[in-house]
Amino acid sequence: MIKLYPQAQDYTEGLDSGHAVNELKRLREDLEKCFHNAGIREDWLLDHLLSSVAEQVLNNGQNLSDGSNKKGDGSLEQTVTRLLVDAGYPDVAARFTHIRSVAASSFFSSQHDPWDEKRIYDLINKRLPLSDKACRNLVKRVAGQLRELDFKNASDNLINEMAEHNLDALARKERQKMHQVSDWLVTPGYWEAFFSNEVAHLTRAGVLSIHPVSQLFPVPRLTLRFRKLIDHCVEEPVTELSLLPAVKKVCARMAEVADILISQTTENHTAHNPQAHLLIEGLDEAVAEYLRPGTKKLRDGIISEVTDIIRETLNNKSSNELIVLMQ
Repeated sequence: MIKLYPQAQDYTEGLDSGHAVNELKRLREDLEKCFHNAGIREDWLLDHLLSSVAEQVLNNGQNLSDGSNKKGDGSLEQTVTRLLVDAGYPDVAARFTHIRSVAASSFFSSQHDPWDEKRIYDLINKRLPLSDKACRNLVKRVAGQLRELDFKNASDNLINEMAEHNLDALARKERQKMHQVSDWLVTPGYWEAFFSNEVAHLTRAGVLSIHPVSQLFPVPRLTLRFRKLIDHCVEEPVTELSLLPAVKKVCARMAEVADILISQTTENHTAHNPQAHLLIEGLDEAVAEYLRPGTKKLRDGIISEVTDIIRETLNNKSSNELIVLMQ
């Protein structure tokens, strides 16, 4: 099964106007601050997240313009936090819960009570939907620091602040070592032993690119670049008839890679319900540049046909849940 998210400009479609759109704009501003705080300035991440939020709200029958999603209630914030963690940005999620006050005073005690690792685990687990491995990793770090400080008692707020600080430090360390050997990352080269010759050729040509997988927050990610696909997999002259079979063939290999990533991630990291995140990059631009449709209607028709092939092929060739972003 795949979840295919459309391009960013469509994320308000189907939502009530007025308050709902304003709420999403305010949400974008808050998230932009959180991403920038973590040193991330890629706008497409924000657009992807907002598309996901809008879709989940609609699928759940919620309405951003009613009272159930006003600031302070926490339902919208919990949806965003869940998506951030699932996407591999737990430090951004922690910052978001902080500025949105999702961890409201009703959830946490301000009393300085005796602490143990179970209490720390419960507090972290209540605040952020981390995997069990990630949560226990943070528990050990926070508990160790409390022992070093010789704190016999600690408030909920102190424990949460320490967990957020450690989470931020770990995530930043991962991103700084994206192209180095890291104890926290499975680098793209690790997967080569599992690939067929055809897949290996596509990765070497840059048609398919595998992102490093976090050891702490294992979320497999894979990018298909349409310009590279046309340059390396489509015979000239480039026409719709030559493009569509190539897309189907490459997407079948993409599904193969996604299944390998998910299988190995599950086996090696005991990930909870792992999903592969697939980014389809540059489809619109490639269609406009290589096929040069004469009208917007023709262009949209070709893009729709290619999108259908992507969806159908991934569904048929992969037995796992795939989250696909058309960028």
